[in-house]
Amino acid sequence: MKLIYGRAGSGKSEYVLNEVAKSINDGNKKIYIITPEQFSFTTEKRLLEKIEKNHRCGATLNVEVISFERMAYRVINELFNNDKIKLENSSKAMIIFDAINKNKKDLKFLGSNLENVDTVITQITEFKKHNISVKMLESQVDNTNDEYLKAKLRDMLIMYKAMQSKLTDDFIDENDLLTILAENIENSHLFDNSIIYIDEFAGFTKQEFSVIEKLEKIAKELYITICTDELRVTKKPENDIFYDNKQTVQTLKQIADIDEENQIKLSNSYRFKNEELKHLEQNLFSIPYKTYDKETENIELYNAENQYEEIEHISEKIFTLVRDNGYRYNDIAVICNNIDTYSSMIKAIFMEHQIPVFIDEKKDVTQNVLIKYAISVLEIFSKNWTYESVFNYLKTGIIKIDDIFELENYCLKWGIKGTKFYKEKWNFEKDHSENENIDDNFVKDNNKDNNKDINEKNLKEGNTDINFTKDQEMIIIPLLELKEELKGNMTAEKMSQIIYSFYKTQIFGIDQELNIRTNNNNNFTYNDENVEAWNLIVDALAE
Repeated sequence: MKLIYGRAGSGKSEYVLNEVAKSINDGNKKIYIITPEQFSFTTEKRLLEKIEKNHRCGATLNVEVISFERMAYRVINELFNNDKIKLENSSKAMIIFDAINKNKKDLKFLGSNLENVDTVITQITEFKKHNISVKMLESQVDNTNDEYLKAKLRDMLIMYKAMQSKLTDDFIDENDLLTILAENIENSHLFDNSIIYIDEFAGFTKQEFSVIEKLEKIAKELYITICTDELRVTKKPENDIFYDNKQTVQTLKQIADIDEENQIKLSNSYRFKNEELKHLEQNLFSIPYKTYDKETENIELYNAENQYEEIEHISEKIFTLVRDNGYRYNDIAVICNNIDTYSSMIKAIFMEHQIPVFIDEKKDVTQNVLIKYAISVLEIFSKNWTYESVFNYLKTGIIKIDDIFELENYCLKWGIKGTKFYKEKWNFEKDHSENENIDDNFVKDNNKDNNKDINEKNLKEGNTDINFTKDQEMIIIPLLELKEELKGNMTAEKMSQIIYSFYKTQIFGIDQELNIRTNNNNNFTYNDENVEAWNLIVDALAE
C-alpha cells in the first residue's frame, strides 16, 4: 500500500491520472481507479483527455474507473450467478412501516409514530456502514445500564430484525453490498494482481476499510490519495483541519505497514492560480495563521446591509464581467453558505437582471407536479373522494379545467364531496332557488384567483349560473374507470400494471405542454426534473 498525500490543490488526482496514462499501453497490467460514484464520470473524462494530451494511442480496455458498489455487483454476479433484486428506499419504507404497525405495543421510544420511518431507515444504514450486526446490537442492549438508551436500542433492534428478516436469497440491501464484497472478493479472481488507485474519498467507513484490507492482500499495487499536510497527528482536533484525514491514515497503517518509501508527498499547489488564494488555502483554518502582507488584487470583501443588497452586488459584478471582461455566464460560480436561504432570492434578482442560473439544490420530490399527481390519484380512493384529495389532483394541471378556482368555489358552495363527486350531476344551480342559504365562510381563499372578491360576492348572493357537467365528466370518468379496473382480488403486480397504464396515458398526454412551460419559464432543469420524477414513479410501481 502506498499513500499519495498533499494539501488541497496539490495535484493528487492529477498524479494518479498521469501514472495511469503512462501505463495505458502495458496490456499486461489491469488498472482500476476507484472513486465515489459521483466522481466516476468526471474521472473517466479527465483520464481520456490526459491520454489524448500525451499522444498515447491504443485501447483503454486495461483501465477502468469503478466504484466500490460496482465492484460488489461484479463479484456477486460472478460468484452467485443470480439476479438479486435491490431493495429501494420505497421498499424499505414499506417494511419499516409494517414493522412499526405490528410492534406498536413493544416500542417504548419510537412508539406508534409512523413519521419515524425515515429516521429508522437512516439509523439502519449507519449500522451497516459501520459493520454493526444484529448480534452486536443485541449484546449492546444487554450491557447498557442507561434505561433511556436501552429503550432506543431495543426499539432499533426490533426494526433491524424486521428489515433483515426480509433479506432472503432473492433480495439484497444496497447497504450490504460492501460487506458482501469484503467477505467474497478473495474468492473472486477479477481483481487479482491488478494495480488499484483509490481517489477522491474524504474518508472511509468501516465497510470500506474492510474492502481495502482485502484489496491490499490481492492487488499487485494499491495507491490511496489522502488530503492532508502531513501524516502524523501533531495538533489537537480543534486546531487541525486535517485531523480526521490523519486518523484515516492511522487506520490504514493498521492494515498495512506503510514506511517512508511508500509515502508520496506532493508539495506544490496547482489549483490556485495566484498567491492570494494559495495563502488563503494555507491559513484560513490554521491556528495560528499568517497574515498576507501584500496588496490584494484577486480577493475582494464587500460588507452588505442585508441579503438582498448582497445578491444585488453579486448580480452587478456578474453583469460587468460578462459585458466588459469577455466572460461567459458558465465561467462564473456563486458559492453560498446556506442554499435554502439564498435560493429564492437569487432566482428573483438574477431573473430581473436577465442572468441565467442553475442552482445546485436538493428539492423535495413530493413538490414535483408529476409526483403530486401520482399521489393524489391514490389519495382520492384511499380518502373516499374528500374535497382536498380531489382538488390536489386537479391543481396539478394534468386535467385541463378552464377555471379551476371557479369550480372550486362552486364545489365548496354546494358541498360537493364524497359520493357527490360522481353520483350526482353538477347542475345544482338549476335545482336550487336563488335564495339558497349559503354559509359566509364557504369561499376558499385562492391566491391565484384575481377575481376572488367578485366570485365571493356572486356566490354569496347566489348569482352564479354555471353548469359544470362537462368538467365533471372529464374529471370523474377516467377515475371511475380506473377504480373499476382495480376491483376484485388481484396481485400487487397486476394492480401496479393497471396504475402504470393510467399514469402513462394521463401524464404523457401533457408532455408537449410540459416542454412549452419549460421554454416559457427559461427553466433549463424543469424538464429533466419531470423525467426523473417519472422514473421514480415507475421504479416505485416496479417494486
